[in-house]
Amino acid sequence: MLIAKTVGNLFENLVAILETMEEREFTGKLKVLNETSISSHSRHIYEFGECIISHNQGDILCYDERKRDLNLENSLSITLEKFYNIIQSLYTFNNNYNLKVKHFLGQAGEFITNSNMERELLFVLDHTIHHMAIIRIGLDTELPWIDIPKNFGFTPSTIRYNDLIKSS
Repeated sequence: MLIAKTVGNLFENLVAILETMEEREFTGKLKVLNETSISSHSRHIYEFGECIISHNQGDILCYDERKRDLNLENSLSITLEKFYNIIQSLYTFNNNYNLKVKHFLGQAGEFITNSNMERELLFVLDHTIHHMAIIRIGLDTELPWIDIPKNFGFTPSTIRYNDLIKSS
């Protein structure tokens, strides 16, 4: 499935950066990220992908109820191993079916909506890019010696637009 492979490619882009980092760079709190870490954003990205890969048809999907594995915030090696595995799962993922998604709306309570797996993969794709952009801000600001690809943290439409502007 094209969308799942695209998410897998994004995860690979993140892994390529994580592989160049030291443990303290990965887990250290960054002021510009409101005292969160690259590891916390990486964990968050991974967990949304895991929600997709581990979802059972017929179950309600709820990102808010995902398993939060703090080991991913404290160990670069564990994080990398988890990403290596999920990337392989995404490259072979070929499930599209209708499903229900539950959201917590704070004081308004819960909301359940209809969706399908392709739509949820698109959500995870956009969500991943959003957090990659946050990671980029942290790296650019507080860890500038870490090399980041030019388009890391940008959506394909923004990349296309920027290329169009440069060529005109």
